[in-house]
Amino acid sequence: MLLKISLFANTLLNYNISAVDALPQSHKSALILKNYLSKTLLYDVNNIKSISIILGIMKDKPLKNISKPIHSFTNDGFMVTYKHKNLYIIGTNIRSLRYGIYAFLEKLGYGFFSANYEVIPKKTIINVNKMHIISQARFKYREIFMYEANNNNKFAIKMRLNGHFGNLSLEKKSPFFIPVFNQFPPFTLVPKMYKKLFPKYFCDGGLDYSLKGVKKLASLSMLYYIKKLHIYPGSQIYLSHIDKNSFCNSASSREIYKKYDSPSATFLGYANTIAINIAKKYPDIKVFMEAYLWSRKAPKHFPSLAKNLEIFFSDIEANFAEPLKSKENLPLYKDLTSWLKYKRDIYIWHYITNFNGYLQPFPDFYATAKDLKEFEKLKYVKGIMLESAYNTPKSDLSDMKLWIYSKLLWNPNLNINALIKEFCDAYYGPASSNIQLYLKLLNNSVIKTHSKLSVKTPINEAYLNDIFLYKAKELLENGLKKVKNNPIYKEHVQSVLASIYYILLMQGKINQVDRIKFKQFLIDSKLKYFSEGGKVQELFNMLKINSKTASLPVGIHINGHKFIDFQEGSLILCCAKIVKDNSASNGMAVRMNGNRADWGIQLPLDMLPPGRWTIYASIKIKLAENDSFVDKIVPAIFYGIYGAHIKNGKLIASLANEQYHEIKIGTVTVNKNDKAVVWIRPPNNRYVKYIYVDRIFCIKD
Repeated sequence: MLLKISLFANTLLNYNISAVDALPQSHKSALILKNYLSKTLLYDVNNIKSISIILGIMKDKPLKNISKPIHSFTNDGFMVTYKHKNLYIIGTNIRSLRYGIYAFLEKLGYGFFSANYEVIPKKTIINVNKMHIISQARFKYREIFMYEANNNNKFAIKMRLNGHFGNLSLEKKSPFFIPVFNQFPPFTLVPKMYKKLFPKYFCDGGLDYSLKGVKKLASLSMLYYIKKLHIYPGSQIYLSHIDKNSFCNSASSREIYKKYDSPSATFLGYANTIAINIAKKYPDIKVFMEAYLWSRKAPKHFPSLAKNLEIFFSDIEANFAEPLKSKENLPLYKDLTSWLKYKRDIYIWHYITNFNGYLQPFPDFYATAKDLKEFEKLKYVKGIMLESAYNTPKSDLSDMKLWIYSKLLWNPNLNINALIKEFCDAYYGPASSNIQLYLKLLNNSVIKTHSKLSVKTPINEAYLNDIFLYKAKELLENGLKKVKNNPIYKEHVQSVLASIYYILLMQGKINQVDRIKFKQFLIDSKLKYFSEGGKVQELFNMLKINSKTASLPVGIHINGHKFIDFQEGSLILCCAKIVKDNSASNGMAVRMNGNRADWGIQLPLDMLPPGRWTIYASIKIKLAENDSFVDKIVPAIFYGIYGAHIKNGKLIASLANEQYHEIKIGTVTVNKNDKAVVWIRPPNNRYVKYIYVDRIFCIKD
């Protein structure tokens, strides 16, 4: 049955659009194509005056002969071809048909550069006789876990993305996305309420995955959830462990670690048992085992795995300024390839953002492009998820990253420089050259300063130095002048410039003019978070304060040792406010009420390079009013390093003068991706009205 939508526009080329079947999605695809083509005048170089455009998928009987070139495709793919006076757009499935439609439109000169910015030609000239596109995705699963894609499925489809790992579950089946049900951490399957009955099941903050009882109980729970959540065939279930780099050290677990030369063996055994039990009732449901932190390295000589078990590998510890195969990241790459021997599908969870500052420039284009080319060579790598700022729009270069990385997920062999140029020309118009020069300047600054890009890159990493900031600001402001009369291009360039304003604000170097411009950007952009835990309101608070360049600590001998200063913008804050404080090193401080007991001020040690560091904090207190007497032995503040067994405090007697004091938190050896955290909290008493923390600073031995 043919569903026909006729359109005879006032052009030299007339056409009608037909879908081979009458399914709602096919009808919608035809309407989408009709809507776009109605905006453009089509001319054919051969003066062809009329064609039929026929849409369908390769299994449709009328198209089986036409679609032979894509019958062997195992991943999403499509073809666009002109035969028998008809133009055929055929997908391997319903979503690939949609991909084919957008590819055809791009061939006509259309551009889909963001959810809010498309290029639509008023007229175009084509050669129908030579219209022939055949394309298959390299990766079966493609997801960019970014706000701009996650919150706009229509645009995700235009970008040929098909993954929904970022959504905890899909309430309805969708032919456009491959569902991954991602809500099964250990205590969901083995609830903590069982701790009294089975205390041995719980170990070191997680589960003892070596125990048969744990695996049996988790398997039964999983079967229950499959029914409860209506998890359907074709779905994938993601099994995670606790998000920390420590694991159960029971006798039975140690025995398994030793036998298989990796702590991942117990978790693999746990996931494998669950997968086997699922396969008995639901053979078409896949199970992901999380290869992350301590479970990242594959065990040696593990028994055969369930056919429905797959591996989801995370490289969160990487330096994202370098490809995974570089010398520094090579241990991670070796851990990835250690899974190849099991001949199971491998999905990779890669990171393209800085969770410590979403607006902070994060120049990972070249390293990530190389990684995707390398992943393309690994036979069993079937899927990629790139995680970015998932909880807010307008992170650093978000539209550019989404567009470029989507292209590379489909074809990793595309040229990264050509993609950057194509996007910049379309998105920034006359300012394109300025943006491209800015990107080169940014990348070169990382290389020259030997900086690292981690998922928690500090605001004072060497590449964000004054020389870079001055040149970058000048380049972008000159670009802004070129587009001052075009509101769309102007908005796009301002988004890039906002990242420089953000750095200047956080480093205490922003002037009054830029302060006003950055505030307007924050209002217009609808930014929700500036970091994973930082609400945008904190930036508005900082903008109200006239900060200054921070002075060096008083009374601490640095003597040429490496010194890293973490001001307010670098700290993780909870229940705390950034306030004006003229006595603070940069004119600002973090303030907390004294009657709280929260760890309101934190510094993760993975923000420090490896080495032995002595950590200090500049702290003062404000005593409560109306108290005629304050006991000098009452605590004024508590602090410590969680994960390094350091805990201490100060009494009011030592801070009663209400001036800043440099307090030694402790000396620790920091390892790569150290999960320890410096914490500072108020005393939770009536004697201290406020505590103030000017900064946390670290000196390397």
